[in-house]
Amino acid sequence: MLTSIIYLIAFISSMGNPIVLPALPFIMDDLALTPMQMGMMISVYALPGAVLLPFYGMLSDRMGRKCLLLTSLVLCVLGSLLCAAAQNFSLLLAGRALQGLSITPLDAMCFTLASDLFEGRKRMAMAERCSAVQFFCVVIVPLVLSLLIPLCGWRSAFCLAAMLGGAALILSLPATIPYRPSGAMSMRRFLRHAASVLLSRRLCSLFAVRILAAVIIFGVVYPHLPLLMVQKLSFAPELVGPMFSLYALGMFAGSLVVQRMVRHMKEWQTALLGGGFLLCAVLFLAASSSLMLIGAGLLCVGMGTGLILTLNTAHVSMAATPETHGTTMSVYSTVFRLGQAIAPGI
Repeated sequence: MLTSIIYLIAFISSMGNPIVLPALPFIMDDLALTPMQMGMMISVYALPGAVLLPFYGMLSDRMGRKCLLLTSLVLCVLGSLLCAAAQNFSLLLAGRALQGLSITPLDAMCFTLASDLFEGRKRMAMAERCSAVQFFCVVIVPLVLSLLIPLCGWRSAFCLAAMLGGAALILSLPATIPYRPSGAMSMRRFLRHAASVLLSRRLCSLFAVRILAAVIIFGVVYPHLPLLMVQKLSFAPELVGPMFSLYALGMFAGSLVVQRMVRHMKEWQTALLGGGFLLCAVLFLAASSSLMLIGAGLLCVGMGTGLILTLNTAHVSMAATPETHGTTMSVYSTVFRLGQAIAPGI
């Protein structure tokens, strides 16, 4: 039961942007948004989480995993409903900020719970499966919304997020999470743990990969694809959702082949191959001008991103000590959200 809840949390932790991206052309038309305002909808989602996440490890240790989980899910439902009811851009931004404040910690939560429950290769395998679930979310949600939004309007995307958050809340209420809160986690001890994480050369190199991937995803792919397809190439806005799903399908495929690749290659060789493939795919996408070429480019960019991020996340989980599970994963998620926040501006 608890493993299923971890997978559900992993799914919800990745839906923050997939629920809004297929709706962006419709929101842009309904509320008369500029391209900069479209980027703000991505950035404002990331910023609150980037501020909170550095303290996630301390909060989860002092308050307990379950308390923090239930609080995040309640705020997720409220933020999603605020977005669904928003009549102007300011309220929509407020709802997105509340979504970011609530959904962002769930990314660290699912990997923290996996680290609590599993050891050794089982922990690494669980982290890789959680990553695969996250990528699957990014595949399926835009596809569902590409069918739902033309029928029910863009507000239905946020209603779907509220329903998923509510379902997770109901399932999590009776669950027993085997972790006892500790009052010993003081601010000084938390800062000492955070410093040990940031001083680790291995972890810092893994964090650098994470933030670079965030810049590629949220600076290259997410903000510019709707503008490229709708404004420059004059495709129907309904095609934006399937195109995002195609990109996510590549990430999902990349996450699935990692374990097979590391059986036949050294892990650094796998990472190097994935990075080279990603670089070539981004250059190919930049030169694409037709729907078929854009789709192929997105699929390849997704495969490279999924391979790199899955391997990267598994190694971060393995590098965390029992005392620093929460702190390590919170810092890891923080650097990703920082990259997400600054990428649209870049």
